[in-house]
Amino acid sequence: MPVTDGLPPDAAWLTSLSHDGQDLTDAAHATCPGHGVTFRAWNPLAPAYYCTSPTQHGHTSRFLLPAPPGTGHHRGDPATAGPDPDPAPDPDRRLVISGNKAWQAAADVRHRWLTGSLFPRRSAPREAQAFLARQLIVMTDPLRSGLATAARKPLFAALTGHDAAGWEHACDTATTGRLTVLMLAPVITAFEHAMTDAEGRNTWRTDRYSPCPRAAASSYLTFLAAIGYHLSGIEQAVADGIPYTGDIPDGDIPSAGDQTADSNVGDDDRGSAEHPCITVGERGRGADDTAGAGIPDSQISGGEAADSDTAGGIPGQDPGDDSRPVAGDQDGQDTDRIGEIAA
Repeated sequence: MPVTDGLPPDAAWLTSLSHDGQDLTDAAHATCPGHGVTFRAWNPLAPAYYCTSPTQHGHTSRFLLPAPPGTGHHRGDPATAGPDPDPAPDPDRRLVISGNKAWQAAADVRHRWLTGSLFPRRSAPREAQAFLARQLIVMTDPLRSGLATAARKPLFAALTGHDAAGWEHACDTATTGRLTVLMLAPVITAFEHAMTDAEGRNTWRTDRYSPCPRAAASSYLTFLAAIGYHLSGIEQAVADGIPYTGDIPDGDIPSAGDQTADSNVGDDDRGSAEHPCITVGERGRGADDTAGAGIPDSQISGGEAADSDTAGGIPGQDPGDDSRPVAGDQDGQDTDRIGEIAA
């Protein structure tokens, strides 16, 4: 059986032919001398069968129409018709197109959330330390190939709001909680680059290579979801380790503004890497806080602060425990809660 780069001249797709009134299938046509196959560029895993000489081998078009008055031929007859129409659109092709669009749209929203919500934080969530430790121990593909150069990529400054020099300068004076945010920057950049650049756009697919394997992307997206990012349908499918079928509506992908109030931070309002801005709605759910309660560790019985620098009494350091009021904390809930603990 010949395999060609495309449909040969005068050939016709089997999906447009019939024989003795029966639609032709690749199995039924396998013994025909004109049997051939090709692979379309947009779906190389699915063979497309054709017949090189349908009229010679007794096949007729499935698209015959009644003959116009005064003619002796049916419209669509191989003897008079032009090239047979291309097969109906492949549903797999439609899924690839819609999936690619959904993946790109989700990446745009995710990048805005990272820039506006995660990297301006004074301290990182507790989950960040476990995520960092696990990734550095396992050293998944995105980190093996991209961690060493992550801080020099334009994406690094685009996501974090500062170049590598700005973050390096902040290391000397940042609190322990803020240092964890700094450590996340190159790791997250390596993941995002591997998931969105060139072949990384295939990450959502199960039939294509990506520099970020689906298992690695799953652990990364699961981490983002744990710290407050709302996964879109296609991201949720990757996080769950299941194929994306388009059944999950990605038309409802939330905008960055829907993700968090912190996304309102503009380029001129981010502050510096050393002194991040305190944005509207930030309750400081960080490494210095009790899980989900927004209460500094220093207020818990025993009084042991989470930041060793603070516990050591180093002067001039921001305690980083979110004990100071933040913008948006107008209802006094945090103050009341701390008062209850103190009482």
